[in-house]
Amino acid sequence: MVARRSAVQAFRAASALSLLPLIALVGVSEAPTAHAAGFGLEDDSAVVIGSDGVIYSLNLATAAATAGQTISNDTFTYLVSGLEANPSNDTLFAVNQASAPNTNVLASVVTTTGVSTFIENDYGADHVLNGIDRSDSGTTYLSLNPDSNDGSTNYLATVDLTTGVYVSVGATNLGGVNKILVAIASVDDVVYGFALAETDAVYSIDATTGGLTLETAATGVLSGVAVVGADATADGTVYLMAIDDSDDNYLYFTDLSGTTTLVG
Repeated sequence: MVARRSAVQAFRAASALSLLPLIALVGVSEAPTAHAAGFGLEDDSAVVIGSDGVIYSLNLATAAATAGQTISNDTFTYLVSGLEANPSNDTLFAVNQASAPNTNVLASVVTTTGVSTFIENDYGADHVLNGIDRSDSGTTYLSLNPDSNDGSTNYLATVDLTTGVYVSVGATNLGGVNKILVAIASVDDVVYGFALAETDAVYSIDATTGGLTLETAATGVLSGVAVVGADATADGTVYLMAIDDSDDNYLYFTDLSGTTTLVG
């Protein structure tokens, strides 16, 4: 069992990992070093942002988290729904979900200091920002609903991590059914999504249209929990963060072909 609700996840950056909404993983580590203060990011290491605004290193072998710096400067509501990372400059990229009067933002966070800087400080109260993922080719994707009052159409978009400007790719539809993708992760430049209330069912996403294809059905392993984040290691293993009704989080890994295993 790991962090509480509102942590964040973010995986791959270079060869790094990042899990979505409750945990932010920046790579995969069999046994990350315990950190008493700020820490740098490395390929194959993992990081989490907790609901308390603290940045944690995450052990992907045990799901244990160790506290680092507390986020400062441009702070935001810590229901972080998605996280990406860049190990080359020790920077996380976080999106959140907030209720008025708080705002939905994209922020960069330096793990060594905890300093956060808004890239976009207000996407609008109606925006629902879900997953964020950067592919091996360098494209960063968002799964989002740009206007939750428009009938709840959900989209895949590309986003500029310098300006915060996003461009819609298309609706995340399977046939004529629109899906809320609560987490996205890429493997070999293929973007995969995990839909609301569908646990570990795997969808591939057409990066030119946003259209979905069901790759594997839910395994049944994630009974009583909901997936809130996902990301992939350099070898193509996808880690999932899930939450139960008591707001406890659990870490799993899946091989995308129908086998999912609980870490803790």
